[in-house]
Amino acid sequence: LRCPSCYRGQTEMATNGIMDIELFGRIIQKIRHEYSGSVVCLFNWTEPFLHPHLPKFIQVVRDAGLDCNISTNLNILRNTDEVLLAKPSNFKISLSGFTQEVYEIGHRAGNIERVKENMKILSEGIKRLNPKLKVCVHYHKYNYNFHELGMMERYASSLGFGFMSSWAFPMPVESALDYIQGVSSSEQKKFIETRYAFRLDRALAAARLYRHNPCNLLDYMTIDFEGNLLLCCGVSEKAILGQFLNL
Repeated sequence: LRCPSCYRGQTEMATNGIMDIELFGRIIQKIRHEYSGSVVCLFNWTEPFLHPHLPKFIQVVRDAGLDCNISTNLNILRNTDEVLLAKPSNFKISLSGFTQEVYEIGHRAGNIERVKENMKILSEGIKRLNPKLKVCVHYHKYNYNFHELGMMERYASSLGFGFMSSWAFPMPVESALDYIQGVSSSEQKKFIETRYAFRLDRALAAARLYRHNPCNLLDYMTIDFEGNLLLCCGVSEKAILGQFLNL
């Protein structure tokens, strides 16, 4: 997708690719030995169901004794049975509306009817193959989509899914910095000023009161498809610290 609140929707990423399963296995073994008890999340500026071998990746994580989380926009759903049989630990579906007219504003190039159909398929698969799997639907709140939140919550509940919502905000960090410095594209500037429930300048002013508090994102390490360790999951792909296996 090309969501305006996401790095993917603001620029063409410099690097695109599919992680090699052998490289992934070595990364997971290092994590298992050095960071026991970690949770491995198979997503960052990407859609996990784009990877043709997603079930194998989940299985590698689970065989190492680690939890494995999936977060998806669910416009794509494939290898459903294999994914469920690999037993991911948690599953999140991110969306921003119940009708196409509303949904496509925040999830540009997406199709909410396809998402809802995939939610139904996923629910039926869970009942058959992995009834203990917990799924949470995560509703991104903008200033134009409050009225559809209840409809999506009821639909999620009818499928046995949990539900949560949070305020949308521009990502990555560079997007907010561009706006502050007055160098955002005209399209991005318009979206920031007209679509978010809270004006970015006011949100930043409030956040500055807590600027010396520790950041929760420090608990996460972000590794790209080439095995590079990135500075943070909140910044772009350009902030590379080095190869994770060598650090």
